[in-house]
Amino acid sequence: MLTKTLKSWLCVAFSFVFLMFSNAAWNKAQAQLLVDVGTGTLQNTPTSYPAPYGNFWWGAKHQMMVRASELNALGIAGGSLNSLAFFVVVPEGTALQNFTIKIGTTNDTALSTTTGFVGNMTQVFTVPAYTEVSGWNTHTFTQPFFWNGSSNLIIETCFNNNTYTNNAVMRNSDAGFTSTLYFRQDAVGTCTGTPGAFTFFSSTERSNMRLGFLPLSGTDAAATGLINPAPPVLGGTTGQVIMRLSNYAANTITGATVGYSLNNGAAVTEAWSGSLPTGQSVSHTFTPTLSLPLNPPADLKVWVVNPSPGPDINAGNDTFTVSLCYALPGGVYSVGPGTGAAFPSLQAAVQAIRCGGIAGPVTFELQSGVHYGSYSLGNILGLSASSTL
Repeated sequence: MLTKTLKSWLCVAFSFVFLMFSNAAWNKAQAQLLVDVGTGTLQNTPTSYPAPYGNFWWGAKHQMMVRASELNALGIAGGSLNSLAFFVVVPEGTALQNFTIKIGTTNDTALSTTTGFVGNMTQVFTVPAYTEVSGWNTHTFTQPFFWNGSSNLIIETCFNNNTYTNNAVMRNSDAGFTSTLYFRQDAVGTCTGTPGAFTFFSSTERSNMRLGFLPLSGTDAAATGLINPAPPVLGGTTGQVIMRLSNYAANTITGATVGYSLNNGAAVTEAWSGSLPTGQSVSHTFTPTLSLPLNPPADLKVWVVNPSPGPDINAGNDTFTVSLCYALPGGVYSVGPGTGAAFPSLQAAVQAIRCGGIAGPVTFELQSGVHYGSYSLGNILGLSASSTL
């Protein structure tokens, strides 16, 4: 293992020279199709990347592209992706904190550090800590991801520890195109921050993967998103609830019952009708308006049931709950550690604006004391020339 001093020196030298939803039940009657993407025998080292289970830096975020043509050649024409596995040759044994997997799609045919990470990813798996083992490490998703069979698939992994060890040695393949982006740093905020020039890299090497698909069959109506209320959200406001309804199976959906409730209160239900083909989504705007409480919590539960034709083969994606984060109103806020502070720590203040954004100019005033932390704020909702931070 390289020493931290040598690792830091190498980093400086390089810089100088180059300046999800709950899914409690699966339909067990469906046969899962397992396909291996990548059969190469390349390996990373304990200090090199790409390595989704790599802890040579505190945190690491990877995005890996699998082209639709690769999956089609393996006999997958579309369906619900419900598991992902990586192959480990030599485990490191370090618990990777908040290990998370997200899935998305793109029409791009390769990844690039110029265009950056692909956005609009869907979280399908997260655990407080994950320790890899030898052989295949399978992550079964808490929420399946519907793949339409034609878009290129993006698989994202991320974790962030507060110290470093070594990388697990993983089996990789050369995909023949820029198939992997990775961002690693010795700091917090790896999964949400913006990569810097000397911490962001691309590679044609991609970790070998085993993907589990549920083939297209039957009817599966899914509640897949909340369009409104949309952040930044202010307490005490009134507006309409707009949800997204998706078709994740073979049959065209022609009707369903949709509904929502706030903080486990009275349910609002309506009938939806139309024609929703396989792989498509549609929005539904509820007629009654929703009045948000002045102060949190504001937990909005949204669902779809009783699709036509029935039955629904996967009840696990019928319901989701969103805890609405309120935007921080414009003003001056004191930050602890002293008594009477609006926020007990700088970390708490940063978490508040990361979650809900701001709704006016915001100033944080630090009280006397020790304030420790390294934060990458990224895009703050509501931030503008008039609403400053």
